[in-house]
Amino acid sequence: MMKANGFVWPATGLLACWMLTSLVPTAARSGDQPQPPAPAADAGQPGRPDAPAPAPTAQPAAPQPIPEDLRDAAFDRYVDLYLLGKAWGGVDPVLLADCGLQLAEGERVLLRPHKALPAERVLALAVKAAADRHDTATLDRLAKAAERDGRNDLASQVASARKLAGAARAVDPTATVAVEEMTPNEYAVYQRWLLDLKAARLAGDGEALGKLEAELPALGGVSQERSEQLKKQLAEARASLPEKANPEAAALIRALDRLRAVSRCEVDPC
Repeated sequence: MMKANGFVWPATGLLACWMLTSLVPTAARSGDQPQPPAPAADAGQPGRPDAPAPAPTAQPAAPQPIPEDLRDAAFDRYVDLYLLGKAWGGVDPVLLADCGLQLAEGERVLLRPHKALPAERVLALAVKAAADRHDTATLDRLAKAAERDGRNDLASQVASARKLAGAARAVDPTATVAVEEMTPNEYAVYQRWLLDLKAARLAGDGEALGKLEAELPALGGVSQERSEQLKKQLAEARASLPEKANPEAAALIRALDRLRAVSRCEVDPC
């Protein structure tokens, strides 16, 4: 019991009063004004429910699947068929040699050729592409591979190609284009046409040459003089065709053309 100002307060009453006063907010007891709530973030700020969705980023197109009749599962660990399609799309001697040698390694281990893409034919195309581009480094590589693996046919092809690669390179008047001569889209189509012509010439593909001849009048930005030069190159390519078509070689070219398509060389330049 406690006595104050004539009143007797039980101890329990004092304790209750103390507890009630302790519940009063400090700001109210001290005389301070309560703080205003933080202002809401502006609409549209990241993380807000009402914020606009960010613009979607462009995603690269998913690669198309390799056609089943061109796949040989046992060779998947040795060669990338998308890379082979890209090599053929750009008539790239280095990549063609890489893929041909990878196929050859698979054949060495598995003791059989790829069911659709025999190494010897891919390597033969690599030799022709290297000779056409005067790529002696790739020819040297292929010569070493021929000697190591005992590929006598490949060695003979490389020996002949070295003579062509060592000759002076003639200036191709169709290779350069003035900026004002074509639009960027016309130039891209024109460059694709030239690559297709090179591929058809190296492969001895008469069917492809016929298609290119039919496409020539539709090429945009091609002057009459340039058109005549291209017709001359088509005629020279036709003159170099073998007298008798090789069905196996033709089958390889059709297979490579299909790989080129799934490797997106029809859309993106290789």
